[in-house]
Amino acid sequence: MLCLVRFENKAFIISNKGIFIFGVLIGCLALSRQWAFLLFPSLIIYFIKCDKKVKREYFNFISKSFIVGFVISGWFYFINLFRYGSFIAFNMPPTNEGYFDRLRSLLSLEGVGTNIFSNPIRPYFKNQFFPILYSDTWGDYWGYFTFTSRFLDIGIDQENIGSYLGRVNLVSTFTFVILLIGTLKSYKQISNKALVFFIKYSILFSLLGYLWFVLGYPTGSGDTIKSTYLIQMFNLMTFITAIFLDRLKNNKIYISLISILLIIYAHNFSSFLSKFPINFPY
Repeated sequence: MLCLVRFENKAFIISNKGIFIFGVLIGCLALSRQWAFLLFPSLIIYFIKCDKKVKREYFNFISKSFIVGFVISGWFYFINLFRYGSFIAFNMPPTNEGYFDRLRSLLSLEGVGTNIFSNPIRPYFKNQFFPILYSDTWGDYWGYFTFTSRFLDIGIDQENIGSYLGRVNLVSTFTFVILLIGTLKSYKQISNKALVFFIKYSILFSLLGYLWFVLGYPTGSGDTIKSTYLIQMFNLMTFITAIFLDRLKNNKIYISLISILLIIYAHNFSSFLSKFPINFPY
């Protein structure tokens, strides 16, 4: 993101060294996780929205950068194609059957009730996208840290963890609202058009692309709904919200918000840590 700010300030007249560095970043993103591909459409579409004065320079910069990125990461995806028959192979086959029924099921909030603030751990939400995603983002819906992820009945602190994670979900609504407000407000505060465009549409593409993935690879339990798959979206929202908070003109409001966020962080800290001893039978 800092590269985009610097490059736009230079009207995208970038040296070959700068293009190579940005291309390496693209390649490393592609190698790190396939979800990074949801960040790339924003860079391509920006060509349509950028000023006419820099269109040629931007096209030269972004096309060469993607070529470098392809050289660095392309080999991995061709191995996937030859070995598994797809560039973006997954460990289960996709399906398009019953697409709209699955969409209705995913977006359903039926039966959620107070569980989201009292017992937000599996299997209390039945393949429901937003309750599971919210609970897994702020807490530990699948139990990878706070209780065993394989068996529901032998987890450490299994009897108590639901109520604690319910409180985590409850106090984190404040953080969630701040992230939403900060994300939306910051779009008007940042003068760098390329950066705003990249963050705004990367968040949108990440959410929609991930929802498409969940619909394409359905499971009865919602096992494909995990917040780690959307980590880049949450990082972008946090980054742009930090800019929003930094530019608050009222120091009292700023200090109050930061203080509340620190209190929430302290309350939620235990949910960040694994409770399992060494050699625990997962």
